[in-house]
Amino acid sequence: MKKTIILLAALFVGGTSFAQINKGQYLVGGNAGFTSTSQSGGGGSTTNVSLSPNFGYFVMDKLAVGAKLDLSSTSGGGVTASTFAFGPYARYYFLDAAAKTNIFGQAGINFGSTNPGGGAGSTSTTGFQLAAGPAFFLTPNVALEIGAQFTSLSGGGATQSQFGVMAGFQIHMGNGK
Repeated sequence: MKKTIILLAALFVGGTSFAQINKGQYLVGGNAGFTSTSQSGGGGSTTNVSLSPNFGYFVMDKLAVGAKLDLSSTSGGGVTASTFAFGPYARYYFLDAAAKTNIFGQAGINFGSTNPGGGAGSTSTTGFQLAAGPAFFLTPNVALEIGAQFTSLSGGGATQSQFGVMAGFQIHMGNGK
């Protein structure tokens, strides 16, 4: 009986402090993405590979705000374009801190530039991104994330919409509260 009580206590204590999503903590990480793109104006389909490091701060339990950098390369129609963007984001975790698997939703705004390749100059872009998926906490401070994302970029008279998958890691630091 004593061993059962100790085991249950250990599971309770370990489980309740597993995911670090409390006010005052920091979020550092990033993701890599792969998307299939459909462009307006008959641009056809393309393949996009992206890398997005980020930094955030939990302003309240479950809600982090921060900034991220988006670097991507898009290939299609014999041309390779590159995009550099930076902007703020907000991320919310829907389950409580005891969950080893949590669900997140994220929204952000991007400001940057796109070099369409082929000797053309860069074009300023603005856009937004929505992402959601599960965060699997491998340790109390490290989460593996897999999700879906939608990004829309506008610039140079064209709008580009991307829908795809992403995977990455987030490191949750600090004591919080």
